[in-house]
Amino acid sequence: MIKTFEITNNGSPVDPKGMAEITNKAVRNIKDYLSAGIFKSSTGRLRDSILGYAMGNVVHIKSDVEYADDQNDGVSSHIMWYLLGKTVPVNTRMGVVYRKATISSFIRGKWRHPGYPGKKFVEAGMAMVKNEYPGVTIREV
Repeated sequence: MIKTFEITNNGSPVDPKGMAEITNKAVRNIKDYLSAGIFKSSTGRLRDSILGYAMGNVVHIKSDVEYADDQNDGVSSHIMWYLLGKTVPVNTRMGVVYRKATISSFIRGKWRHPGYPGKKFVEAGMAMVKNEYPGVTIREV
């Protein structure tokens, strides 16, 4: 995941020292937001993977965790074709049962992921920066 934000101060570029300060504050805010309990059970892997760097008047927020984009932006409802032919453990009230994802089960409408909304933790962290630095404009690019 890489999110990019253009930063200006009353329409003018921010000096390099100010950009470094804003970048560090953004990363801290994002990590604090992730630590605030937005996930039921968190390992901290996503939080620990958040990095930021500035280039010119642009801040890049990055994570190498493969599910970072899905957690931040959400996932739309979709048919889980990638399960076709696999045996999948399914948690039920009776315990774990194993089901085979067959073509006939797909035809019957099974194996649909319901989707979920994004947590928007990067945007929340950048919004906190905007509140802390009056006159600063932050625009995702």
